[in-house]
Amino acid sequence: MTDVIALTLLAIGAVISLIALLTALYGLFPGTVAATRQMAETAPGRSLGLGVVNLLFLAAIALGFIALAEGLGLDAAGVPLVLLILLVGFGLHVALAGVAQLIGARLNPEWTPLQRSLRGGAALVLAALTPVVGWFVLLPYALLLGFGALILALWERKSEG
Repeated sequence: MTDVIALTLLAIGAVISLIALLTALYGLFPGTVAATRQMAETAPGRSLGLGVVNLLFLAAIALGFIALAEGLGLDAAGVPLVLLILLVGFGLHVALAGVAQLIGARLNPEWTPLQRSLRGGAALVLAALTPVVGWFVLLPYALLLGFGALILALWERKSEG
């Protein structure tokens, strides 16, 4: 019985932490998250396609690092792999923060950015917990849409500046 209570409290804590993380990322990188949201809203098809292509490309690079490390017998070849995983993981979290902003804005356009992050993030996280559809459809869709939108937003900022 205590295991069930502990797992329930752990799950609740994880959900609250993820919502707080998405909100904090908006607080730390408001321009990037807002630009990601804008790209996901105005060019969803392009963002999704770009997210798929880039994630596949980065996965191929990661597999290349793994093969290089095994082929050469070097543990140091794993360092670029770890850095790549950290960079992509951070990018995916910023992308989810943009998608949370998008969901919050669509739920109620009059909400403040903080309310959009909290409520949109809560809606996204709780919906992603739905068995099967949330795990295998919604979450990958949100990640790929947001990742592509983040790349488009960063590319647009680079070309403007």
